[in-house]
Amino acid sequence: MTQQPDADNGRQTWHGVRRLAQQKAIGGVILLHGLGATAKELAAGFSMLPLTNKNRITFFIPQAPIQPVTLNGGIKMPAWFDILALEDAQPQEDLVGLERSRKLIKQLIDEMIASGVPADKIIIGGFSQGGALAMYCLFQEIQMYAGAFSWSGYIPRGEAIPDNHGTPVLLTHGTEDQVIPLRAVQTMPNVLENAGFQVQSHVFSNLSHTIDKRVVDVWAQWLSGIL
Repeated sequence: MTQQPDADNGRQTWHGVRRLAQQKAIGGVILLHGLGATAKELAAGFSMLPLTNKNRITFFIPQAPIQPVTLNGGIKMPAWFDILALEDAQPQEDLVGLERSRKLIKQLIDEMIASGVPADKIIIGGFSQGGALAMYCLFQEIQMYAGAFSWSGYIPRGEAIPDNHGTPVLLTHGTEDQVIPLRAVQTMPNVLENAGFQVQSHVFSNLSHTIDKRVVDVWAQWLSGIL
């Protein structure tokens, strides 16, 4: 994978890591890191992904901008959007920031398609705040994605969810997550299913706010089923 800043051309400039398919692409994955993290950190473990067709998948891992996070006392850190407060363990988000990041994701989709990725085989997902952004993007774009996933994430507040006609969604969470407690996201599968999504949900025992081999293995199997 290589560090890849995109040309501006009047649009948002994106920085991060991208890995183009080494053969004819069968799909693309937009992978979003969590609050305070980096694209390079998330990309570091990709050489160990148990994917049969890994060389035929294009991966874009964008880097979130540095900005103050109100919940953390205004400290500047990589963030896809500001988190204003917590209410019953549910973050209160900055909807302007969510929309700004969603528009950046749409640019990445255009670039993926231009690189040869089939337009109907693009998947979005991420960890924690990245998973929340992925859910937000999924809800705003009817039938744009082949699938979406959230590792230890949540559903952001904001606009209503459209009927997406069975788009696959993978959710994973840990019983020991102290950052986004399981009790705060237990309704996610039902909310998504009621909106027409095909949900696969996994709760892992003794898992904190992190990604372990169990999460990666389930994700790789789910991804292979789509692509």
